[in-house]
Amino acid sequence: MFNELSMGVAEPFRPDENARNILLVGDSLVMGGNLTDQPQRLGPLMNVLCPRVWPVGAGSWAFLNELRYLHQHADILSSLTRIVFVLNSADFGEASRWISERTHPTQRPVLALWYVIDKKLFPAREAPPIGDSDWRSEFAWLRREYPGPITIVLYPTRAEVLDARSRSVNLNAAGEGIGSGMTSYVVIADGQDWSSSSYRDEIHPTDEGNAKLARRIVASIPECKNEGAGH
Repeated sequence: MFNELSMGVAEPFRPDENARNILLVGDSLVMGGNLTDQPQRLGPLMNVLCPRVWPVGAGSWAFLNELRYLHQHADILSSLTRIVFVLNSADFGEASRWISERTHPTQRPVLALWYVIDKKLFPAREAPPIGDSDWRSEFAWLRREYPGPITIVLYPTRAEVLDARSRSVNLNAAGEGIGSGMTSYVVIADGQDWSSSSYRDEIHPTDEGNAKLARRIVASIPECKNEGAGH
């Protein structure tokens, strides 16, 4: 289910009704995917702990894609009380572009069953990059337009969990390049309960891993402190 802003919730975006509006942005880690039921996806899990989390994401999105979404929907920035980016080391490269209705449909399929069968039997090749990797200028634009708090969640691959040096070079160093200011960081690999068993493949978490991830992120958000963030 998606609302009018492609957020992974059925509820329309009505920010004026809420004192807190947290935008959760990411790739398939936020989108969830076919193997994860919507209630077990990151945004809905965070919403249980800290209501009014608005998740938006797409498979293969890079940091630059996520920042461009915000640029295209700049009118919502003034309504947000926090932006949370969930980033892995591959997200700091070039932006991905649309290539297939199978992976990124632009309209509701006429027959949902046929869409699922077609997607399973004839997977699309990975979308090639746009050729522009200047996420820094887009992030600088965001900081000018949105002075509120931003949380950067540095999410490791399974291999990076097992190799601290690789994690430091590929993920942590890239994350540190974003800068400071109003930005705070959540380094998922630093959690004692996070391990290679938290993954169902090389990068995506299991349902239990998703629950751990939701708790870690919510616990880092000051405005969620009184709503069970430590549970």
